[in-house]
Order: sequence, then C-alpha cells, then structure tokens
Amino acid sequence: MLSSKLVRPSYPAGAPRQDTTEHVPSSVFDKATYHIQMAIIYAFAPPGPSAADIERGLAAVLGVYRLFAGQVRPGLDGCPGVLLNDHGARLVEASVDAHLADIAPAKPSPAVLRLHPGLEGEIEEVVQVQLTRFACGSLAVGFTANHAVADGHATSDFLVAWGRAARDEEVAGG
Repeated sequence: MLSSKLVRPSYPAGAPRQDTTEHVPSSVFDKATYHIQMAIIYAFAPPGPSAADIERGLAAVLGVYRLFAGQVRPGLDGCPGVLLNDHGARLVEASVDAHLADIAPAKPSPAVLRLHPGLEGEIEEVVQVQLTRFACGSLAVGFTANHAVADGHATSDFLVAWGRAARDEEVAGG
C-alpha cells in the first residue's frame, strides 16, 4: 500500500456552497436491504490513466453524486439515511511486483480480495476505491459502495460518470 486518503467532492468554480447538513432518508427499499459494502474489481490493460486523473475525476463525480460522498447516519428524527456532509470517498493506492495474470487467475482466489479495500470492521465512507498498479503496467480498480445507498443501476451510473470525469468529459446525473 502506497497511500490512503479521503477524496472530497469538488464543485465548479462559482457554484453555490452545498448544504452539508442535509439528510436524505432511506427509502423503504433501502431500509430492507443490508448495510454492507458491495465490491467490484475492474482490470485494465496498459496504458491506464494516471492516479491523478482518476482522483480528479472521482472528486468531480462526487460533487454531482453527493450521496456517494456522504455518510450513512440516522437523521435528527432517528430514521436511517445518508448525511450529505461531503465526507468523501476513501482512495487507496497500491502496487504489486507481479503481473496481473499471476494475481487474477481464472478461478477466484484469496489474493483477489487484496485488490479492493477491506470489507471488515466499521467503514466510515459510502465509497472506497483501491488503485493497484502491476509490474506489467496493468491497473486494477477495486470499488466498494454501501448497498443501502445505491443499487446496481445507480452504482453503474456513478461509475460511468466517474470514467467520463476522469477523461475531462461532461458529467450529468446525480
């Protein structure tokens, strides 16, 4: 592991200041699901984007998809939901002195679990990301998100928007 930090949302210059006390209550469906981090791992052949581009894109997309930058907390009324406090997403950078093919075999193995942030214990962030660079130049992007905040469709929208933001393309949604 090379580094671990919070990436906070960035907003366009001149944008109005966001209310960081707003609480979005959970829907009936969110209340019925598990509060667990769902993990996804994407692998990319070289050349990959720089960590700086990925981080800049993440900050930009968090400014549009504010639920992903908040924290799962009860509201003043005690109801579960997400506090839009701009807490940020955890970004971990790591490197491996091996080739991606050696770590990510055709069949699952315990080594693959090291390609995304840990899922154990109390997790403060809705989103966690781990960027793992390999000796061959490949990049693994391990992504976890709290299932009670976003379903598969919402997470997919977030990931597509993040990719667009990392390439300096316009991001819509949220």
